[in-house]
Amino acid sequence: RTLNTTGNTYNALSFPTPLPSLKTLNFGHPDLYSIALGNAPNLEYLNCYSADLIVTDISMLVHLKELRLLNCVLGSLDVTALADLEVLLVRGNPIRNLDLSQNLNLCQLSASDMTLLKTINMKNGSISCLSSIDLINNPQLRYVCADPDEQNYWQSYFISNSMPNVLVGDYCNFFPGGNYNTITGNIKYDLDANGCDLND
Repeated sequence: RTLNTTGNTYNALSFPTPLPSLKTLNFGHPDLYSIALGNAPNLEYLNCYSADLIVTDISMLVHLKELRLLNCVLGSLDVTALADLEVLLVRGNPIRNLDLSQNLNLCQLSASDMTLLKTINMKNGSISCLSSIDLINNPQLRYVCADPDEQNYWQSYFISNSMPNVLVGDYCNFFPGGNYNTITGNIKYDLDANGCDLND
């Protein structure tokens, strides 16, 4: 049920045969750059420490409850398919954006020491159970998208942790939610100042 490979020297980790009973995996080594977890679909706890992982696809780990990726040099992370995720610790990774909008069960978030992190999307339309947050030492963090009912919680967090440059709002992209209007048409400018005609 538990496999601990932390401290062993290897550069790739994969499971050639299915391991349906594997629930917990602990791994990490500075030379580790590749993992393949497709044959461990029932993992609930995944812990990586100090590995040079470039790309990790964990979307098939739909039963994952706890994900710890500490100093694993991940440039991106997609956890949108992990609906059961309760704990996410991704400290010390060069991730630029975190989309946690599909993680309704997320109660603990630690994403500190991520010098490239710019945005976090927490907006999911439901009341969050988030009770533990650690976003310290993220000098480029500028925006957290959150549900309107939770924006005061986030703003209080940033104020109490001396992070006044982080804005909190509910626009997660350039398209507003709900009903909105658009204007379409053409604009003409009278370049020659002789009144608008077909040549303008």
